[in-house]
Amino acid sequence: MQYENPRIVETAELLKKRIAGLENPSSILRAVELKSLFDELKTLPQEERSKFGQQLNQLRNELTESIESAQDSAESLPPIDITAPYSPNIKLSDKSTLLPNIQGSMHPLMSELRTILDIFYRMGFTAVESPEIDDDFHMFESLNFPEGHPARDNFDTFMTTQTDSKGKQYIAPAHTSTMQHRLLKEYAPNLEKGIPIASVIPGRVFRNEDLDPRHEH
Repeated sequence: MQYENPRIVETAELLKKRIAGLENPSSILRAVELKSLFDELKTLPQEERSKFGQQLNQLRNELTESIESAQDSAESLPPIDITAPYSPNIKLSDKSTLLPNIQGSMHPLMSELRTILDIFYRMGFTAVESPEIDDDFHMFESLNFPEGHPARDNFDTFMTTQTDSKGKQYIAPAHTSTMQHRLLKEYAPNLEKGIPIASVIPGRVFRNEDLDPRHEH
């Protein structure tokens, strides 16, 4: 079934992307966004409820299929022997697989970030990653730091030689607030409907700060 309701379309895309990053894919069926749609179903006029309900049930069925597919994929992976380094000359008698020593593992910070984002997802938040190169407008102007504002001097920013359409240099952002204007603009219709804007903004930031000579060694 092709979804016609914009909210169901948006929720379907969001939840299907989220499943891949969940340790427990079945938790997606308890997502706040999905519960919100079922709550909305109860408030619709009778003539709209049937069609909305059919699309909603289709979404739940597709999510269930995605969960089963993710679980089947995890179960089909062979066990990994991490007790010895990888050697291409070793022949194993069983179906286990050695872990190649040329492969790395997830960085602890990234692992922690995934855990934190999973908590926010289950609370109904979305995550929007901050770009590592941004323009002057989103770095300063949209945050009420116009040209000549003294607060700009507090940021020792990295500037690129490339410029935007206004001739201003692109910047390696010193904060993730560069996304605030974009989020407010994108989700403004939510506020008109009484729906809060719930987003977290993970991202890397850059500060050109001098080292304290007392701590150089």
